[in-house]
Amino acid sequence: MQEQHPLDQSNVHSPHQMGEVEAVPEEAARSVFEVNFWGAANVTKEAVRFFRDVNTPPGGRLLQVSSQGGIVGAPAIGFYSASKFALEGLSECLSTELDPAWNIKVSNRNSY
Repeated sequence: MQEQHPLDQSNVHSPHQMGEVEAVPEEAARSVFEVNFWGAANVTKEAVRFFRDVNTPPGGRLLQVSSQGGIVGAPAIGFYSASKFALEGLSECLSTELDPAWNIKVSNRNSY
């Protein structure tokens, strides 16, 4: 079995709370955001720090695993889609904030 680096993380597993927006309990909607957005945001911040401050030479590629639901909303997955839209926006902003000298690339992969 191949050894995995602590930052070899993936946000592929996502909680799903299916239902119309007004029918989904707030606690369930927040749980979706905790995993899909905040979990990925926290890993992202640590990955950028690692790529910039620990890697020699500095640099790396941050792969954000999103979803078609982060590009086009659909009935019954409003909070899931919103969390993936948020991750897409965070990644887009981050890619413009990174100093080119750090050699850090941000990529989004949209699964279906």
